Amino acid sequence: MLVNKKIEKNIGILTLDNISNLNALNTKMLEDINIVYDELIEDENVKLIILQGNEKAFSAGGDLRFIHSELLEKDQPTEEFYKSELEIVKRFYNTKKPTISFISGIVMGGGVGISIGSDILISDETTKWAMPENKIGIIPDVGIGYYFSKMEQSIGLYLSLTGEIISGYDLVSLNIADFCISRVEKENIIEEIKSLDLENSTRDKNIENIKKIVSKYNIEKNTTKFMENRDNIDKYFNEDTLEEIFNELERSDDEFSKGTLEKLNYNSPVSLMIVFEKYFLGKNWNRVETVKKDLKILDYCHKSGNLKEGIRALMIDKDFLPNWNYNSIKEIDRECILNLLK
Repeated sequence: MLVNKKIEKNIGILTLDNISNLNALNTKMLEDINIVYDELIEDENVKLIILQGNEKAFSAGGDLRFIHSELLEKDQPTEEFYKSELEIVKRFYNTKKPTISFISGIVMGGGVGISIGSDILISDETTKWAMPENKIGIIPDVGIGYYFSKMEQSIGLYLSLTGEIISGYDLVSLNIADFCISRVEKENIIEEIKSLDLENSTRDKNIENIKKIVSKYNIEKNTTKFMENRDNIDKYFNEDTLEEIFNELERSDDEFSKGTLEKLNYNSPVSLMIVFEKYFLGKNWNRVETVKKDLKILDYCHKSGNLKEGIRALMIDKDFLPNWNYNSIKEIDRECILNLLK
């Protein structure tokens, strides 16, 4: 199996264990997660579930090589794969048993999806968190738009449009993670949790007591690259249209605007348009509704050819010259995007 299970006292520990592939999610990994998770839910002795990866990665997201070779190259539909991934994401919303996720190393795509709904989300100094799907012709999916839409406009749009990597400290400042710890303290935290009487306390009380334990290990950092860029993010990403964001970046000559424009110009134009409009419309969607919209958009991205082309350029041929179905956001009819998002 690509997932390990261990039970210690009343704690079920689910470990993603495909280190060589950075715990990327393919069909086998998704099946194994479901099997182990079912076992932990059904085990009456388990009162708490811990999700974790390894020191290199919690999960790097969807297995792009698998998607390309086993689905796209064989003209197989991607809908079932993404549906399976999104069903697991929904399972981790409002779980029957309290769930803690320790997210070390790379956390992207599906890795974000299966962890972000945890009752307690714990990052550390090694965490590298991002949703860079626009680079492969799709969008930040797995329901993350629900969270982006709750952020200030400049932050939500910057992260979802650029796919910028942020740190564990940033996740806490953005209220995505509950705590950021030193990774070496994880086992100490688990040992302290083991001392709790999980069996004879309510779900909410257990969560409260665990948060008290983890709070003692929380660390803060005064500045990060993301924090240093806050003024520039606010300056450029508060515009009313995506075209205006591009225009403002193009008018400037500072390092931030040049670097950001380079990222945006690589990404699929139609993905960027969808993400921009979705940020505002998503303010009215709950998490489950957001996941349903994601599945519809992913199907469009597959049928448009952008997903196949994006993976080819980035992961297969590595020429970094994707031939998207639109060359510029100026070619895209906004009404078509709004209809897709209905």
